[in-house]
Amino acid sequence: NGTFAGPLLKKLGLAKPTKTRERVVKRFEDLYYFKMLDDFVFLLADPRFASVDFAVVRDHVPELRNLTAEELRDALKRNKNDVAAAHYKTPNVKNVLSYLEDGNETWADELSDSTAESSSHPDVDIENIGELKSNEKKMDGVETANLLKELRLAFLDMVKASFESQVEKGELDSREDNGVLYVALIQSCDFAADRVVRGDELTGWEATAIPDIAWVDKVDLKARRVLHPKADEYKKGDRSTSAHFRQLRFDVYRALSFIAAHRRAQERFSKETLEGPEVGDEIVAIAKRVLLESDRQVTMAEDLIRSMDREDVCVLVSHLFCVILLNKVAREAEKLQVNGILHEKEARKYLDKVDKLLRRIEFCSERVHPGQHEKKEPVLAEDEKSPVSVMLIAMKAASTRHITATHVHEM
Repeated sequence: NGTFAGPLLKKLGLAKPTKTRERVVKRFEDLYYFKMLDDFVFLLADPRFASVDFAVVRDHVPELRNLTAEELRDALKRNKNDVAAAHYKTPNVKNVLSYLEDGNETWADELSDSTAESSSHPDVDIENIGELKSNEKKMDGVETANLLKELRLAFLDMVKASFESQVEKGELDSREDNGVLYVALIQSCDFAADRVVRGDELTGWEATAIPDIAWVDKVDLKARRVLHPKADEYKKGDRSTSAHFRQLRFDVYRALSFIAAHRRAQERFSKETLEGPEVGDEIVAIAKRVLLESDRQVTMAEDLIRSMDREDVCVLVSHLFCVILLNKVAREAEKLQVNGILHEKEARKYLDKVDKLLRRIEFCSERVHPGQHEKKEPVLAEDEKSPVSVMLIAMKAASTRHITATHVHEM
């Protein structure tokens, strides 16, 4: 009888993994942690996480609670050796080091020094690029108008591709808020494209707004409370389930995703339209206009983040860091199962663990996490030294760094 087969085999000891199988699983667990450290360091180089708080990360990712300076050093070395010099970005590990006992060693200062990163080309501010006013006469004519429209549409395709790439990399969860966030971001590109066809300039940010996301969560929370009546994270009255916090979380995630998508699209668009010996002045002028329009959209998203409570934003950014890291771990377990290295039951163990951790992050509204350093005097969000401004400045710098000196020749 199939119903009793499992318990019977377990009772007889026949379902117990062999020592060889246990070695295979143990090997995966070692690789699991090894890969997590590599992903952890790689994410620290992402400008979105320039101000991530390691206290938040280690609270939500248990494997990192016992991270040692030696393990961090080895991961930094691997990252520097594995990433091509042209694409290498210095991981920002200063906050992490402050939580490690021996985190002030010379090697740490050298590998985490942001000044060590250099570019062979000067940074260029997109807002000032190209002196568009002096080239307005080149924007006249039906042919130029059509070229402008096509380049705008091409840029929006790159933005949409960037959103899809975020999903593939675990940076954007297509299930977030029952898929509303993903749909809002993708449809913003479609709405913007419709306006471009009608002759308008590049838009998109306003189309991502969902003014009352709480109604979506309200239905979802009721279902979760029925399915998980004992789960603490779904309790009524908690700040994490309040309409205000759910809206705040949604807006921070959509703004970060939108900014990252546009910054990456700007890099790709610049490379494909502004580089090359045979790029005409007219194309250069129009391409720079598209970049300027994109930057205006990004500025609106940045303004929303700056208008929020600084501490809430910093915690939610750290939460997003944890979500991406855990999603990468889950994808690794799924890949090993598909390749036959892990059995379905073994992979499910890790996937269930990740799912539980992700739920805890989703409903965490704590502003202070265990072991977190005492905060210094508050700094206004407008101050360039504030964590929020540091993050936004880093994201912009990462994009403009890829615009080379050849892009600013006089037209």
